[in-house]
Amino acid sequence: MVNVKARSIILVGLVALLFAGAALLFIAFISLIFQPFWITEKSFYHSANGEALVQEIFDAHSAPIEQVSVHFLDVGNADCIFIDAGDIDIIIDGGNDDDGPYIVDYLEGLGTDDIELMIATHPHLDHVGGLDDVLEAFEVKAVIDSGISSSFGIYQDYMRAVEREGCLFLEDRDMKFNLAPGISFRIIETGDNYPNINDNSVVSQLTVGDISFLFTGDMCRNAEVRNLDKFSEVDVLKVAHHGSRSSSCPAFLDKVNPKVAVMTCGPCERCGENHGQNLDTIAELERRGIALYRTDCAGNIVVTTDGSKYWIETSPRP
Repeated sequence: MVNVKARSIILVGLVALLFAGAALLFIAFISLIFQPFWITEKSFYHSANGEALVQEIFDAHSAPIEQVSVHFLDVGNADCIFIDAGDIDIIIDGGNDDDGPYIVDYLEGLGTDDIELMIATHPHLDHVGGLDDVLEAFEVKAVIDSGISSSFGIYQDYMRAVEREGCLFLEDRDMKFNLAPGISFRIIETGDNYPNINDNSVVSQLTVGDISFLFTGDMCRNAEVRNLDKFSEVDVLKVAHHGSRSSSCPAFLDKVNPKVAVMTCGPCERCGENHGQNLDTIAELERRGIALYRTDCAGNIVVTTDGSKYWIETSPRP
């Protein structure tokens, strides 16, 4: 009788173990499938002296920079901007998910070997979509992010790629980096925790001698007006939010007073009133006498400067 009880206990234990193992396998399977929706905490990337470490990355390049080219890639109603400053490369956003291979090919065509700084202006899919491909293709040494997380799988693909890269990761705040004598790159903190994620975009400014560029992500009127004192006149403005009427308010345009505006956008008839280039915005820029270049019309737009003058070239996307 004792042996029967013992066998029964052993049998019950084995069944319990089998159920427990099955449960663990099920949990692992669910974790694998739904992992993109669970990874939202990024504190393990942070560095208290991140700004100084990024400056060290730039300081490691001592070759003189004779000219700087800013490439506004034609990625439809999305953003991807590449700054080629000699041995120093900076990328701002990565278009949509399916733009990744094109962006990689474009950068390889320029002879890009690594990227000193990547900026993800905010977690919308038309800005971070292709960044995972860029991270896989090139060594990226530092990333500056808006600090706003997203549960969307494409954003999580980007974050996992950052983790695999093992690079320095910072959230945006007021920072200024010296790339070379007379050449600086500045992060302009416009505030956090806006109800509209677009207003949390990382805003940056490149200054090459007497020529300056302002990169706005999808910053909208709320952030524009609240931060007017942080802006100054620039030569080239990346028009915010693809030219939507949600951005580029008169007070902001008065303050930055650009000579050239670059609009990264898709064909007007394919875009909603508040997300594609807006006819009112286009009309306002033209009324002010600002030279407007649009990726939907011109394709890739490259602005090159030697610090005293600049010139613009365009080419259709293959």
